[in-house]
Amino acid sequence: MFGIFESEGKKKVKQWKKEHRQLVDLAQKIEEAYRKGNTQKAKNYLGKLKNAGLQHLMHEDVAFFQLKEKKKTKELEQTVDSFQQSFGGTKLALMDFLLHYAKEETVLDETFIREFEALVKVLAERIDFEENYFYPMIEKL
Repeated sequence: MFGIFESEGKKKVKQWKKEHRQLVDLAQKIEEAYRKGNTQKAKNYLGKLKNAGLQHLMHEDVAFFQLKEKKKTKELEQTVDSFQQSFGGTKLALMDFLLHYAKEETVLDETFIREFEALVKVLAERIDFEENYFYPMIEKL
């Protein structure tokens, strides 16, 4: 009810956390479908994860650009730059992984699940970092 009085930063963080929950839910569904031998269902969820992940990253990137432009404090600019640079390699690995394995002709095998589990672990750590360290800074804006 009182969401209209929330700061712009709090609204962004609330949306990003909602997107994180969606990504985690999709990752769990992918693993569950794969473990049950339903690779077609896992592929469908991979496609959804790819789309949701791209959308989330785009939302964050646009918001970070706007924050740096609006706030114009050196500290915020450095924090956002550091945050983006530290995730750059993981972001590319995630997108490469999803683009490769979401293709209809790509087989989901043991290599897939091993890479998927490693990627999910890295992303879980990243989400934890974002939500517990970085997002509280954004909420204050």
